[in-house]
Amino acid sequence: MDGAIYRVQPGGVVEPVVTYQDTPEIASPNGLTFDRDGDLLVVDLYTGKLLKVEGSGVTVLAEGFGGGDGLEFAPDGALYATDFRGGRVLRVVFGGPQGPLVETVAQPASAADLGLDEQRGRLLIPQLTENSLTVIRMP
Repeated sequence: MDGAIYRVQPGGVVEPVVTYQDTPEIASPNGLTFDRDGDLLVVDLYTGKLLKVEGSGVTVLAEGFGGGDGLEFAPDGALYATDFRGGRVLRVVFGGPQGPLVETVAQPASAADLGLDEQRGRLLIPQLTENSLTVIRMP
């Protein structure tokens, strides 16, 4: 594996934030988003882990995301994620006593990335192998 996340500074300077050589959880980073505190979250396509990037390392927030792909926060603070290999859309709610609650909210065949339509309260999921778009109402 040779996964890495890079930052591009003003002026075009590229620098690594985290790399697989230093942080084995970053095997194949795929879905990236920022939480409300400005922290970078990433779901790894290879390990299926949801990670929070902290400095030059990571914290594992949750596991079991299969082929993690897209990440989007909803207005209520829930995080939605797609699992390409498992054909699932997952909803993650943070702050519970047992840690994040992860539940499957839909099972489209080949859920790739993820888009959020806040105005209409729905998720837009491209189906990579189906050549289509699935629209799901947010719970």
